[in-house]
Amino acid sequence: MPETFGDTTKLLRRAEDNAKLVPVRVLLASIMCEKGDLEGNLARHREVLAEARRADCDLVVFPEFSLTGSVNPLDHPDRAVPIDHEIVTRFLEAVAQERLGALFGLAERSNGQFFITQAYTFGGQMGCSASDIWPRMRPASL
Repeated sequence: MPETFGDTTKLLRRAEDNAKLVPVRVLLASIMCEKGDLEGNLARHREVLAEARRADCDLVVFPEFSLTGSVNPLDHPDRAVPIDHEIVTRFLEAVAQERLGALFGLAERSNGQFFITQAYTFGGQMGCSASDIWPRMRPASL
């Protein structure tokens, strides 16, 4: 006997719900994220945001560490930035100006700990962030 999906009413409801979904155009950014070059990295982000707007995209996904570049907190703890750092604020403003959503990455420093953070913003507002702590990488000076 062929496998069935059960109640036809449930299938019709699911089809109606799916019909309400709106397609989202996503630009996946492949950019150089130079270590410690906050200004250069921000400039590359702005170029990609403008390109995404011209391509009528809704969301831009940047790589891990996209704003700060990769950071080893034992060697360069100063290269990790707090989430409210000026470079993050300026990036949020650029995202708002282009009227896009963006997922971006940074090496984050908070309360003497270091994190690999991916954050989401839409309209210049921070939506959410997810962070992984760098284990055993807390410099004695912090």
